Amino acid sequence: MDSLLQSSGTIIAVIFAVAVIYSLYTTIRKKDKAEKAEKALEGRKHTHAVNLHSHDVKPHNGYLRYDVQTTGYTHRYPNRFVAVALDLAAKQPYSIYKLAFAEFENGEPVDRHYFYIQPPENDLSKVTDKAVNWQVLTKADTFGEYWKSGMKDIFEHSVLVAHNAPFVIGCILHALEVYDIKAEKLRYIDALETAKELYNFDDNSLVGICSESGFEAEPDDELSKAVGLGKFFALSHSDYPTALPRIYAYGTAPTDEEIMAAAIAEVEREADTPEAMFSPLAVNESLLKTMVDKGYLEDGERPGTYYATDKGLDFTDDIDGL
Repeated sequence: MDSLLQSSGTIIAVIFAVAVIYSLYTTIRKKDKAEKAEKALEGRKHTHAVNLHSHDVKPHNGYLRYDVQTTGYTHRYPNRFVAVALDLAAKQPYSIYKLAFAEFENGEPVDRHYFYIQPPENDLSKVTDKAVNWQVLTKADTFGEYWKSGMKDIFEHSVLVAHNAPFVIGCILHALEVYDIKAEKLRYIDALETAKELYNFDDNSLVGICSESGFEAEPDDELSKAVGLGKFFALSHSDYPTALPRIYAYGTAPTDEEIMAAAIAEVEREADTPEAMFSPLAVNESLLKTMVDKGYLEDGERPGTYYATDKGLDFTDDIDGL
């Protein structure tokens, strides 16, 4: 019996020793990989902006903003959207140094992204996050590099939701401009516009809106702000399902598919006239016929009105690509 206990104790000791050695081995490997990654980041050459300050925008009424030239808008709540939050290192809109975005589907976040961005120059005059300095940011990619590596595909093929969206979208376009990049198209919703039109918040800042709506949003945490903002936007649709937000278009005008989706959304809950369906545009008889022929619309009880079918609602869901 003593021999058996001694053998068991020896086996346990050996297993423990092997576990300790394996733990040390994996720790050393992780540390070695981290050090190699750190050296790779330090030695990496990034794309730099040429004649940076030729892109500077001048203050207007004491406010710096990159103007966004929209090409129209439609009214619709997208079941899939991307909530975006960012922060600037300095006064110029191109100086983005933190960016986060959360992909939402049916009111819930399905994917989250957060990263530091190397601004075009070493000016951190507006940085309040104590964890951030220039040494940290030099290891990050530039905005242009992030855009080309995959952000472009998400942003250009989704409906973006941002607080004070004209400013946020302007920052994105300005940050692209300094690297000689132009976004082909963007679609975006201003959550601040939604907040002011539907609610009466004491504080209309992003953090204030989220806080009063019961969602977490930390001032220096862009990811929590993006997620909180997305949840607020989803809540606004739950609270006011017939209030359809404006989806602004940049780059290309709203497509026929977008116009039809907006028309269908207008009559999801109650039949209405073509004039109401196509507003703010004029009635497009050709698109109206297409929707009827495809079974996206059916006649309402009142003459000259239409009601959305399930097939039509499926069509509106399909055009929001994530």
